[in-house]
Amino acid sequence: MEPFIGQSSGEVISNSLVEELNSVVNFGLGLEYNFKGELSVYLSFATDFSAVPEDINRFLSLETETNNSTFQADIYHYGGGVVFNFKRMEFTVGTTLAHSKQEITRIIEVPTDDGGSKNVENISTMKLNQMRFILGFSLPFAKEENN
Repeated sequence: MEPFIGQSSGEVISNSLVEELNSVVNFGLGLEYNFKGELSVYLSFATDFSAVPEDINRFLSLETETNNSTFQADIYHYGGGVVFNFKRMEFTVGTTLAHSKQEITRIIEVPTDDGGSKNVENISTMKLNQMRFILGFSLPFAKEENN
């Protein structure tokens, strides 16, 4: 990236954007229980671990190198629902919940009464909660034949 001159300071600023990720292994687990063919219940759990390294430079840190990916929180997915089996149709109702939490530390320089300045550590907490509702139905078009 070519350097540019900062509008307020007049300094020559050079910044590069990098994408560096770790390898991760995610997993999922599902369970379905069938009650006499008329009702099925299912549960699931899955992970979505972040591949972003712990030591990154965010754009606000004003370093010469900035990381493109900054979301470091691991996401956990939970799901559940029921399937109702009728003579000519299956009806499904369910929900999934995904959640994660990430703390972001940022040093802020604030002025003091004596004309100097001091650094204050500010921590922001970012939470992700996402809920999805599932509604589905299945209508068979071909007749099953039992042998």
